[in-house]
Amino acid sequence: KRAHLPILAKTANRQEAARLFAESLISFNCSLNGDLNLRNLEVISAGGFLLTDKLSFASGFDEYLSPGLYCDVYSSELELVEKIKFYLENPGLALEIAKRAYEKFLVDWHPKHRIADLMNWVFKGELPNFYAAKSDPRFFISTAYRDLVNTRLAIYEPVQELHRVEEQLKVLVSKDCPVAVVADLLDLPRLEVYVEAGFPVSELPKDERVVSRVHVWEEESSHLGTATWDVLIARSNSHLTSRLLPYSKFVFVLDEQNQLVFSNATKLASVERFSLGATRADGSSWTLRLNFYKEEEGAALFTTDEIFSKQSYPFLNFVDGVSIIVDVGANIGIASAYFRMLYPNATILCFEPDPVALHLLKLNSLEIGGCTVYPFGLYSDDITKTFYSSLVTACYSSIHKNQYADFPRVVQLVKASSFLGSFLKSVGAYNIDILKIDTEGCETQILKDLFEILVDIKIIYLEFHSEEDRRLIDQILCPTHVLYKGNIVHAHRGTLCYLSRRHIPHDVSQEPRR
Repeated sequence: KRAHLPILAKTANRQEAARLFAESLISFNCSLNGDLNLRNLEVISAGGFLLTDKLSFASGFDEYLSPGLYCDVYSSELELVEKIKFYLENPGLALEIAKRAYEKFLVDWHPKHRIADLMNWVFKGELPNFYAAKSDPRFFISTAYRDLVNTRLAIYEPVQELHRVEEQLKVLVSKDCPVAVVADLLDLPRLEVYVEAGFPVSELPKDERVVSRVHVWEEESSHLGTATWDVLIARSNSHLTSRLLPYSKFVFVLDEQNQLVFSNATKLASVERFSLGATRADGSSWTLRLNFYKEEEGAALFTTDEIFSKQSYPFLNFVDGVSIIVDVGANIGIASAYFRMLYPNATILCFEPDPVALHLLKLNSLEIGGCTVYPFGLYSDDITKTFYSSLVTACYSSIHKNQYADFPRVVQLVKASSFLGSFLKSVGAYNIDILKIDTEGCETQILKDLFEILVDIKIIYLEFHSEEDRRLIDQILCPTHVLYKGNIVHAHRGTLCYLSRRHIPHDVSQEPRR
């Protein structure tokens, strides 16, 4: 749509979908998990031209659909748009490929042939080589590692879910991990797989397509140094575990028997959607579906109730003209969803450095709409800091180690004033309208850095985590804002709502009584 291409997106039953595939010049498909899905054959069987994402060689896609012969593929958003434009300008090529694929379908892929193959396999023990799946490296080694199937699934499923959301992932596997772990991951096409020097690469199939996907990482000479890894898979006694754990977003640790003994990523494979309903100030109904981790559902629903029902961020309905909202410490996006309900047309900027929360935030931002997610935190300077997260919940992450969060990792923090100033300039905006900061202890540093632009912010929501911080927050904001509402849980915890002195309503009932 951004490229102004004539796309039709809709839900249809099988018959209507087949008609649309047949009548459209191009039928677009995007795989969900990096595997060969049924939509590919649905398009071809209807006589449509298939343009789909490029999959890993391990999926068998190249042998099955042969890009350039029976379909075409793209590897990036840019390439997708370029190929659509090319075929719109050269429709004859698209129709030629579609015709060739349809003829191949009738001869080899029609259900009657598949049913016959299945029956011959079941009753005669005959199976064509086509079904042998020899493209998949696991074909050659899985039997030898069948006792580790639970460990392999416990690693593969969370990484697959991460791969579904992220465009690129960088994975490092220590030299003493099972070869099957690497073979499993090779069917995820946007994965960069690195193995520690000494890993038995020779045990993988001697196939150029395997060799090109697996990179040997030599720590001493590597240009990657201590760069952040998206996923680290290592033995508990490996030096990589202790040295790189803080630099890895997600970690899988195996014992000497290759059983999984620790991971902060298992919850990625248990995402659930929860329907959230509310009534707007104008009386209209509003619904949204948010993603939660199943094991954290109770905490997430509690936070949702605090924000939506108990209004921990009170709605000041007399403040209008809200167009830009900044959510610092957005977590999984519950507050941003609340702001979307109140301000349907506002642009929301979400900042979150915790990778566990960030995964859900990216999913939820698609539901919220008009949301841009930044995978880093804001601070008073451009800096990397040790960040502590909880292995139980994504709610207590902080740069301060505490009883709830003690799992360390290094995260990127960006100077708030520089980044937000550049953003406002890029969109031609004058000011931020609403600023919400919930950073488990970094609120005062961010406010100090934003001091020069605070005067133009209409509403500021903050959490404080010590009495000292509460007093300092008030000192910083006193010249430009008034503490309008607050919810004090106890001396060292509460939520504050500050209103710009320019927007204080002229209401006799709210005048001071002297």
